[in-house]
Amino acid sequence: MSAVSIRYRQKKKRRLREGFTTGTAAAAAVKSALQLLLTNSPLDPIPVTLPEGKNLRLPLHRDFLDGGVALCSVIKDGGDDPDVTHGAEVGARVRILGDPEGTTEIVFKAGEGVGEVTKPGLPIRVGQPAINPVPRQMIRWAVEEVLEVCGPHKPQRVEVEVFVTGGETLAKKTLNPRLGILGGISILGTTKKYAGKFKEAIKEDSLTFFSCEQQPPIAIEELLDTCLNIYSGIKDYTCVLHKTELVDNTIIEENDIIFKFKKPKSFFLRWPSGSEAIFVQDRYDNKLKFM
Repeated sequence: MSAVSIRYRQKKKRRLREGFTTGTAAAAAVKSALQLLLTNSPLDPIPVTLPEGKNLRLPLHRDFLDGGVALCSVIKDGGDDPDVTHGAEVGARVRILGDPEGTTEIVFKAGEGVGEVTKPGLPIRVGQPAINPVPRQMIRWAVEEVLEVCGPHKPQRVEVEVFVTGGETLAKKTLNPRLGILGGISILGTTKKYAGKFKEAIKEDSLTFFSCEQQPPIAIEELLDTCLNIYSGIKDYTCVLHKTELVDNTIIEENDIIFKFKKPKSFFLRWPSGSEAIFVQDRYDNKLKFM
C-alpha cells in the first residue's frame, strides 16, 4: 500500500527481467477460469491487456472444473524486483450467478490468502476484499471479453473469488496488518508492467523511476545499506518517499518526503512542511541534524 519511488542516474546501460503485478495475475486467472466454465477449455497461455494497452501472455499453472465453478491460476513473476509475492500461486474461482438488472456485474470475494479491508481510508470500502481499483477494472475487462467471445453474449452476474496460496503468511512481510488489511495480501496493480526496478532500458545519464509495493517498514540505516548493495555503481541519487501514517486507527493523507542520498552514508531529508534534516557519517555525533 505504501511505495517508495526512486529517481537515479545510471552510467551503464542495463536491463532487468520484466515481471507483472498480482493484479495482472488475478485478471489472467479470472479470464482463463471463465472461459473454462463456458467452453470446458482454459486459456494457455492467457492473453492479458494492461491498462495502457500493452499485451502480455501468461502461462497457465493450474485449472479445475467442478460443475458450475471453474478454477485457474498462474504463478506470480516479480521479474528482478525484490517482491514478496514472487513465485506465489495467484488464482481465481469463477461462477455465474445469473442475469443482472443492467450491465455485467462482478461480485468480488476474498479467497485464501487475500486480505479484507477493516479500516477506512483506503481506496476499497471496509468489508471488501483488498483488490485495488486497477485490478478490479482489469478483471472486469477480462470477464466482458470472455462473455463477448464465448457467450452467452449478454450481461451476466459473475462471482470472482481471488486467492493467493500462502498469502496470509506473505502478508506478515507487508504493511497490510498495520493498514487494517487482515487475512492476506492485497491484489495490487499499476498502469504498467515493470522490469525489476527499471521501467525501461537505462541509457547513459538517463533518469527514470521505479515503485516498490508492499515493502515492510525498515530503518533508515537498513535502507541505506540496501541502497548501497543494490546501487553499488551509483554515486548518489534522489528519492521521493511516499509516506502514509496510521493515526488513531485512521489513515491520514499521504505525504511526499524528498530524500537525497550520497555515498558512503550521508543523506538529506525535506518534509512537505519545509522542515529539513541532514545526516553525514562521522559528523554531528552520527545523529540526524535538523536544520
